[in-house]
This record gives sequence, C-alpha cells and structure tokens, in this order.
Amino acid sequence: MFFKQWIMRCRLLLLVLFSCPQILNAQQQPHAQSVFMVKPLVCIVEQLGQPCLMQAKFSWQYVSNQANAKLCIWQDQTELFCAQANGQLQHKKWSVELKTSTVFSLRFAQNIIAEQKVEVAGLQPPQYRRRLHSDWSLF
Repeated sequence: MFFKQWIMRCRLLLLVLFSCPQILNAQQQPHAQSVFMVKPLVCIVEQLGQPCLMQAKFSWQYVSNQANAKLCIWQDQTELFCAQANGQLQHKKWSVELKTSTVFSLRFAQNIIAEQKVEVAGLQPPQYRRRLHSDWSLF
C-alpha cells in the first residue's frame, strides 16, 4: 500500500516538473495573431502579357503584445504603404498594376507575417506559332 502511494506521488511530481517549463516558455513568447486578405484574387486582362490595373482592397488585423507595431503591405519586393497596428480589422483600397501573378505580403519589421497571391488571367488564349511541317518530316 505504501509503495503504491509513493509511486503515485512520484508520478505527480514528475508531471508537475515536466509541465512547468512549457508553461514558462509559453508566457515568455510574444502572443501574436494575424489576418490578411486581398480582394479580388484574380485580375482579368484581354490577353496575357498586358498590364492589369485594379483597385485592390487590403484587409488586415495584427494582435501583438508590442505597442505601436508598424505594419507594411508589400507587392513582391516593393513596399506599397504602412499603417499602425491597432488590434482591430483595418481596410484600405489601393491601386495596383500587375503584369504577372503577384504575391502581396503583410510585414512587421521586415518579417513576413502573412501572404496572399493574386493571379493574372487572360480572356484569350496565348497565340502559338503554327508549325509549317509535321514532326516526322525529313525535309
């Protein structure tokens, strides 16, 4: 009987000791949550290769322990605009020009928090060069 109680106490002590470092690490890590959306997700042009001008609506929310976090919206490697994170869902319309499919990203201090890809689609299929002879011809 004494031996069973001793084993139970040891198990309880080990459980507490192994769970404490996880609790301490969870409290030390900054708590951050983010939401990032770009609409529309597809920009349609007459034929692929033409530039696409569109009015994009950016929506983002960043909740962090750091006060006055400066968030920036990037188009591939170009910074479009920045705003202060206030923990609430924010919106902004911005005119963008796309030549190919593009990745927009939400960044905090040069670290990418979230990304959204916007595709460029053409109404007409690309023009292919017509073959003048078949593949098997020797001449």
